[in-house]
Amino acid sequence: MLGDDGGLRSLAGMDFSPSNADATFAALTPTSLSPDGTRVAFPRLDAVLVADVRDGAVRTYAVQGPNQGVVWTGPDALLVIQGARSVALRLGTGAVETSPLDGRQVATDQSADRLLQLTPRLGGGNGEISLWSAGRVDRRAPIERRSLPLSWVGDFYGPGWLWGGLVARDCGTADLLLPLYAGQPVSATVVVDILDGLVRRALVATRESAASKPPTLLGWLDAHTLLVKAGDRDRHYLLAWDMSHSGDVRFVAQLSDDVPMSVALGG
Repeated sequence: MLGDDGGLRSLAGMDFSPSNADATFAALTPTSLSPDGTRVAFPRLDAVLVADVRDGAVRTYAVQGPNQGVVWTGPDALLVIQGARSVALRLGTGAVETSPLDGRQVATDQSADRLLQLTPRLGGGNGEISLWSAGRVDRRAPIERRSLPLSWVGDFYGPGWLWGGLVARDCGTADLLLPLYAGQPVSATVVVDILDGLVRRALVATRESAASKPPTLLGWLDAHTLLVKAGDRDRHYLLAWDMSHSGDVRFVAQLSDDVPMSVALGG
Protein backbone atom coordinates (compact mmCIF):
# COMPACT_ATOMS: atom_id res chain seq x y z
CA MET A 1 0.00 0.00 0.00
CA LEU A 2 1.31 3.49 -0.92
CA GLY A 3 1.47 5.91 2.02
CA ASP A 4 0.80 9.64 1.99
CA ASP A 5 4.57 10.22 2.16
CA GLY A 6 5.23 8.18 -0.98
CA GLY A 7 6.49 5.17 0.99
CA LEU A 8 5.15 1.62 0.80
CA ARG A 9 3.35 -0.06 3.70
CA SER A 10 3.14 -3.81 4.25
CA LEU A 11 -0.31 -5.04 5.33
CA ALA A 12 0.42 -8.27 7.19
CA GLY A 13 -2.06 -11.12 7.06
CA MET A 14 -4.20 -9.67 4.25
CA ASP A 15 -5.03 -11.74 1.17
CA PHE A 16 -5.82 -9.71 -1.98
CA SER A 17 -5.92 -12.61 -4.44
CA PRO A 18 -9.34 -12.68 -6.18
CA SER A 19 -8.84 -16.42 -6.81
CA ASN A 20 -9.41 -17.04 -3.10
CA ALA A 21 -13.15 -16.77 -2.48
CA ASP A 22 -12.99 -17.78 1.21
CA ALA A 23 -13.37 -15.62 4.27
CA THR A 24 -9.76 -14.34 4.15
CA PHE A 25 -10.12 -12.51 0.82
CA ALA A 26 -10.02 -8.71 1.27
CA ALA A 27 -11.59 -6.79 -1.64
CA LEU A 28 -10.46 -3.36 -2.81
CA THR A 29 -13.41 -1.40 -4.23
CA PRO A 30 -13.60 2.07 -5.84
CA THR A 31 -14.99 3.44 -2.55
CA SER A 32 -12.46 1.76 -0.22
CA LEU A 33 -10.25 4.83 0.32
CA SER A 34 -11.42 7.42 2.83
CA PRO A 35 -12.08 10.95 1.46
CA ASP A 36 -8.92 12.31 3.14
CA GLY A 37 -6.83 9.43 1.78
CA THR A 38 -5.53 8.27 5.17
CA ARG A 39 -7.42 4.96 5.56
CA VAL A 40 -8.58 2.09 3.38
CA ALA A 41 -11.55 -0.17 4.16
CA PHE A 42 -11.69 -3.70 2.76
CA PRO A 43 -14.92 -5.73 2.90
CA ARG A 44 -14.44 -9.39 3.74
CA LEU A 45 -17.02 -12.17 4.00
CA ASP A 46 -17.83 -11.65 7.70
CA ALA A 47 -15.58 -8.71 8.59
CA VAL A 48 -14.36 -5.30 7.49
CA LEU A 49 -10.63 -4.50 7.63
CA VAL A 50 -9.49 -0.88 7.94
CA ALA A 51 -5.83 -0.08 7.20
CA ASP A 52 -4.08 3.18 8.07
CA VAL A 53 -2.06 4.52 5.13
CA ARG A 54 0.27 6.40 7.46
CA ASP A 55 1.66 3.44 9.42
CA GLY A 56 0.20 0.28 7.84
CA ALA A 57 -1.76 -0.64 10.98
CA VAL A 58 -4.80 -2.85 10.29
CA ARG A 59 -7.89 -3.21 12.48
CA THR A 60 -10.52 -5.91 11.95
CA TYR A 61 -14.23 -5.30 12.65
CA ALA A 62 -16.62 -8.23 12.96
CA VAL A 63 -19.57 -7.58 10.62
CA GLN A 64 -21.82 -10.51 9.80
CA GLY A 65 -22.06 -10.65 6.01
CA PRO A 66 -21.83 -11.40 3.24
CA ASN A 67 -20.10 -8.01 2.91
CA GLN A 68 -19.74 -6.84 -0.70
CA GLY A 69 -18.70 -3.19 -0.51
CA VAL A 70 -18.08 -0.19 1.72
CA VAL A 71 -18.91 3.53 1.53
CA TRP A 72 -17.39 6.13 3.86
CA THR A 73 -20.11 8.16 5.59
CA GLY A 74 -17.85 10.21 7.86
CA PRO A 75 -14.34 10.25 9.35
CA ASP A 76 -15.10 7.24 11.56
CA ALA A 77 -18.12 5.63 9.92
CA LEU A 78 -18.79 3.20 7.08
CA LEU A 79 -21.87 1.96 5.28
CA VAL A 80 -21.24 -1.75 4.65
CA ILE A 81 -23.07 -2.98 1.55
CA GLN A 82 -24.62 -6.44 1.66
CA GLY A 83 -26.51 -6.62 -1.60
CA ALA A 84 -29.97 -5.09 -1.22
CA ARG A 85 -29.37 -4.36 2.46
CA SER A 86 -26.68 -2.47 4.35
CA VAL A 87 -25.43 -1.83 7.88
CA ALA A 88 -23.74 1.18 9.48
CA LEU A 89 -20.36 0.51 11.12
CA ARG A 90 -18.95 2.90 13.75
CA LEU A 91 -15.16 2.61 13.69
CA GLY A 92 -14.62 4.19 17.11
CA THR A 93 -16.71 1.59 18.94
CA GLY A 94 -17.11 -1.21 16.42
CA ALA A 95 -20.89 -0.94 16.78
CA VAL A 96 -22.97 -2.27 13.87
CA GLU A 97 -26.45 -0.84 13.27
CA THR A 98 -29.06 -1.74 10.71
CA SER A 99 -29.64 0.77 7.90
CA PRO A 100 -32.72 1.28 5.69
CA LEU A 101 -30.55 1.98 2.62
CA ASP A 102 -30.44 -0.37 -0.36
CA GLY A 103 -26.71 -0.91 -0.75
CA ARG A 104 -27.01 -1.51 -4.50
CA GLN A 105 -28.41 1.97 -5.19
CA VAL A 106 -26.19 4.21 -3.03
CA ALA A 107 -24.19 7.19 -4.30
CA THR A 108 -21.93 9.31 -2.09
CA ASP A 109 -20.32 12.72 -2.48
CA GLN A 110 -16.56 13.25 -2.23
CA SER A 111 -16.68 14.65 1.30
CA ALA A 112 -18.91 11.81 2.58
CA ASP A 113 -21.48 14.36 3.81
CA ARG A 114 -24.44 13.12 1.76
CA LEU A 115 -25.77 9.80 0.53
CA LEU A 116 -28.20 9.45 -2.33
CA GLN A 117 -30.26 6.36 -2.95
CA LEU A 118 -31.22 6.40 -6.62
CA THR A 119 -33.63 3.60 -7.49
CA PRO A 120 -34.14 2.90 -11.22
CA ARG A 121 -37.60 2.70 -12.69
CA LEU A 122 -39.49 -0.58 -12.66
CA GLY A 123 -41.88 -1.69 -15.40
CA GLY A 124 -41.67 1.59 -17.29
CA GLY A 125 -42.64 3.77 -14.32
CA ASN A 126 -40.68 6.49 -12.54
CA GLY A 127 -37.57 5.90 -10.47
CA GLU A 128 -37.07 7.37 -7.01
CA ILE A 129 -34.39 9.36 -5.20
CA SER A 130 -33.87 9.52 -1.45
CA LEU A 131 -31.34 11.95 0.06
CA TRP A 132 -29.77 11.14 3.44
CA SER A 133 -27.38 12.86 5.82
CA ALA A 134 -24.40 10.52 5.69
CA GLY A 135 -23.79 10.81 9.42
CA ARG A 136 -27.28 9.44 10.19
CA VAL A 137 -27.76 6.51 7.80
CA ASP A 138 -29.38 4.60 10.67
CA ARG A 139 -32.44 6.85 10.55
CA ARG A 140 -35.62 5.30 9.21
CA ALA A 141 -36.58 8.24 6.98
CA PRO A 142 -34.45 10.30 4.56
CA ILE A 143 -34.18 14.09 4.45
CA GLU A 144 -35.93 14.06 1.07
CA ARG A 145 -37.72 11.47 -1.07
CA ARG A 146 -39.45 11.93 -4.43
CA SER A 147 -40.14 10.18 -7.72
CA LEU A 148 -37.93 10.82 -10.73
CA PRO A 149 -38.26 9.91 -14.42
CA LEU A 150 -35.06 8.13 -15.44
CA SER A 151 -35.46 7.78 -19.20
CA TRP A 152 -33.63 4.64 -20.41
CA VAL A 153 -31.42 4.12 -17.32
CA GLY A 154 -31.48 0.47 -16.20
CA ASP A 155 -30.10 -1.46 -13.23
CA PHE A 156 -27.06 0.05 -11.52
CA TYR A 157 -23.61 -1.52 -11.30
CA GLY A 158 -21.08 -0.61 -8.61
CA PRO A 159 -20.94 2.58 -6.54
CA GLY A 160 -22.40 5.95 -7.50
CA TRP A 161 -20.75 9.36 -7.17
CA LEU A 162 -22.60 12.55 -6.26
CA TRP A 163 -21.53 16.15 -6.92
CA GLY A 164 -24.05 18.94 -6.39
CA GLY A 165 -27.12 18.01 -8.42
CA LEU A 166 -25.43 15.38 -10.58
CA VAL A 167 -24.98 11.68 -9.86
CA ALA A 168 -22.67 9.48 -11.94
CA ARG A 169 -22.71 5.70 -12.09
CA ASP A 170 -22.46 2.62 -14.28
CA CYS A 171 -25.75 1.05 -15.34
CA GLY A 172 -27.66 -1.14 -17.74
CA THR A 173 -29.23 0.45 -20.79
CA ALA A 174 -32.83 -0.80 -20.45
CA ASP A 175 -34.66 0.32 -23.62
CA LEU A 176 -32.00 2.67 -25.02
CA LEU A 177 -32.14 2.78 -28.83
CA LEU A 178 -29.07 3.73 -30.87
CA PRO A 179 -28.71 4.24 -34.63
CA LEU A 180 -28.08 0.93 -36.39
CA TYR A 181 -24.51 1.90 -37.26
CA ALA A 182 -23.68 2.44 -33.57
CA GLY A 183 -24.46 -1.13 -32.51
CA GLN A 184 -26.53 -2.75 -29.77
CA PRO A 185 -26.11 -1.13 -26.31
CA VAL A 186 -25.31 -3.41 -23.36
CA SER A 187 -24.24 -1.01 -20.59
CA ALA A 188 -23.43 2.63 -19.96
CA THR A 189 -21.70 5.07 -17.66
CA VAL A 190 -24.14 7.92 -17.10
CA VAL A 191 -24.40 11.31 -15.41
CA VAL A 192 -27.98 11.96 -14.25
CA ASP A 193 -29.48 15.26 -13.10
CA ILE A 194 -31.23 14.50 -9.80
CA LEU A 195 -33.68 17.38 -10.28
CA ASP A 196 -35.29 16.21 -13.53
CA GLY A 197 -33.90 12.70 -14.14
CA LEU A 198 -32.33 13.63 -17.47
CA VAL A 199 -29.13 11.91 -18.58
CA ARG A 200 -26.65 14.76 -19.13
CA ARG A 201 -23.75 12.60 -20.36
CA ALA A 202 -23.30 8.94 -21.26
CA LEU A 203 -20.53 6.57 -22.34
CA VAL A 204 -22.30 3.61 -23.95
CA ALA A 205 -20.72 0.17 -24.44
CA THR A 206 -22.13 -1.93 -27.30
CA ARG A 207 -21.86 -5.58 -28.26
CA GLU A 208 -19.77 -4.48 -31.21
CA SER A 209 -17.34 -2.52 -29.03
CA ALA A 210 -13.73 -3.66 -28.83
CA ALA A 211 -13.63 -2.98 -25.09
CA SER A 212 -13.33 -6.09 -22.92
CA LYS A 213 -15.46 -4.52 -20.18
CA PRO A 214 -17.42 -1.29 -19.60
CA PRO A 215 -15.69 1.76 -18.05
CA THR A 216 -15.41 1.88 -14.25
CA LEU A 217 -16.08 5.15 -12.45
CA LEU A 218 -13.55 6.19 -9.79
CA GLY A 219 -15.17 9.49 -8.75
CA TRP A 220 -15.28 13.22 -9.46
CA LEU A 221 -11.98 15.07 -9.94
CA ASP A 222 -13.86 18.38 -9.66
CA ALA A 223 -17.30 19.78 -10.45
CA HIS A 224 -16.74 19.30 -14.19
CA THR A 225 -14.58 16.17 -14.49
CA LEU A 226 -14.99 12.46 -13.73
CA LEU A 227 -12.12 9.98 -13.40
CA VAL A 228 -12.76 6.78 -15.34
CA LYS A 229 -10.85 3.50 -15.74
CA ALA A 230 -11.30 1.95 -19.18
CA GLY A 231 -9.55 0.00 -21.92
CA ASP A 232 -9.59 -3.20 -23.93
CA ARG A 233 -8.07 -6.65 -23.42
CA ASP A 234 -4.50 -5.43 -23.81
CA ARG A 235 -4.50 -1.78 -22.77
CA HIS A 236 -5.82 -0.15 -19.60
CA TYR A 237 -6.13 3.58 -19.03
CA LEU A 238 -7.11 6.27 -16.58
CA LEU A 239 -9.24 8.88 -18.36
CA ALA A 240 -10.70 12.29 -17.45
CA TRP A 241 -14.25 12.77 -18.72
CA ASP A 242 -15.31 16.42 -19.22
CA MET A 243 -18.80 17.27 -17.94
CA SER A 244 -18.81 20.99 -18.82
CA HIS A 245 -19.52 21.52 -22.51
CA SER A 246 -17.45 19.33 -24.80
CA GLY A 247 -17.95 15.91 -23.20
CA ASP A 248 -14.39 15.06 -24.24
CA VAL A 249 -12.53 12.10 -22.76
CA ARG A 250 -8.85 12.88 -22.11
CA PHE A 251 -5.89 10.58 -21.40
CA VAL A 252 -4.46 10.70 -17.86
CA ALA A 253 -2.24 7.60 -17.49
CA GLN A 254 -1.71 4.07 -18.76
CA LEU A 255 -2.03 1.18 -16.27
CA SER A 256 0.04 -1.98 -16.28
CA ASP A 257 -3.02 -4.21 -15.80
CA ASP A 258 -6.77 -4.17 -15.17
CA VAL A 259 -6.39 -3.96 -11.41
CA PRO A 260 -8.88 -2.77 -8.75
CA MET A 261 -8.37 0.89 -7.86
CA SER A 262 -9.54 3.39 -5.27
CA VAL A 263 -8.57 7.07 -5.43
CA ALA A 264 -9.00 9.79 -2.78
CA LEU A 265 -10.06 12.84 -4.77
CA GLY A 266 -10.72 15.24 -1.92
CA GLY A 267 -13.85 16.94 -0.67
